[in-house]
Amino acid sequence: MSFPRMSSDLAIIQKLDDRPNDTGGLSAAALKAKFDEAVGIFKTWMNDTLLSYLESAAAAGDIGVDTIPGITAGTVQEALEAINESIQGVTQGAVADGSITTAKLDDLAVTTAKLAAAAIVTAKLADGSVTTDKLAATAVTTAKIALLAITTALIADGAVTEAKIAAGAVTGGKIAAGAVDNTKLAGGAVITTKIADGNVTTAKLADGAVTAGKIADSVTYEAVGLEANQVRGIKLGTTVPTTADISDGEIWLQYDE
Repeated sequence: MSFPRMSSDLAIIQKLDDRPNDTGGLSAAALKAKFDEAVGIFKTWMNDTLLSYLESAAAAGDIGVDTIPGITAGTVQEALEAINESIQGVTQGAVADGSITTAKLDDLAVTTAKLAAAAIVTAKLADGSVTTDKLAATAVTTAKIALLAITTALIADGAVTEAKIAAGAVTGGKIAAGAVDNTKLAGGAVITTKIADGNVTTAKLADGAVTAGKIADSVTYEAVGLEANQVRGIKLGTTVPTTADISDGEIWLQYDE
């Protein structure tokens, strides 16, 4: 069906005689009525035909529409049906892939529950966005620390304990001058090879520290001015020697305690 068309002839005045009063015998009132006749015909057609049709359900199928993005329709009826179909698709979960754009999302509309597992990848994180509060306790494992990332400034004072120092790791270059005092030396730690030649001076010897057993035989010859074949050595003691104390060729030096 299409829009109703007016077929009535409205050329009423044009069809009158040139002198309608004299020739046609029209009265003044009748002549005036002729001037209003066409308007009356149009009024009747518009009210009874055109407007009645426009008010009917069929009219929407004949009224054309301009282009609507996303809608394929030539009439108002077709456009309404297409829009209704789209709305039903949205309410029934049939939204077309990719149809929800950024502009359609309200601020804060995407909640945690709406994010798929592993959806936030590295490329989606702004530089510096992962703050300390966002790191779980023990989250930074050894594998997550870059080589040489832990500098001196990041080590707390006293944090390097004995257990963290590998055997042999503390070399001479790592010991400050004067840092090793007598409290750091274990008993018997200073052995003969650790004392430089000539470093044990008289001031370092305690009174009575050099006993007879600490005097080598080789130095006793020069000490008493004897030849090596004349004397075997010198022994010290506080008592008169017996044969058990010295042997032939030995010298006994007796001293007071």
